[in-house]
Amino acid sequence: MKSRIELLKEKRNLLLEAFEETQVDFKNPEECILAIAKNSGKIEEMKSLDEMLREMDSLSKEGERSLEEEIHKLLLGTKGNLEVIIRGLQKEKRVTTESMTDFARIRSIANSYVKTAQGPVFVDRDFE
Repeated sequence: MKSRIELLKEKRNLLLEAFEETQVDFKNPEECILAIAKNSGKIEEMKSLDEMLREMDSLSKEGERSLEEEIHKLLLGTKGNLEVIIRGLQKEKRVTTESMTDFARIRSIANSYVKTAQGPVFVDRDFE
């Protein structure tokens, strides 16, 4: 079984990776979605690490305390990045929805003025 310090270091490394992966171009929805997808597995790993840490004695030593402070700072940074990513994705969703609504409205107006389906045309052979 791993020691408490080893588990804290592992959690710190996961958070550091998650923090680095959330530093993306916040205006690019594809990058934001990829960052969230990449971090979902790390979140599950951190949850299992947290469970193991809760089961251990919580006698905080100086080394553990400094690791916990570093983990806390990384958590705050990652949380901030994820909040910016989520706000960007919500804005992009709103813009896309408005564009789709505008397009549907324009198509509806165009369809009311332009007849796209033409019925059968009969040609009189005796026409002179």
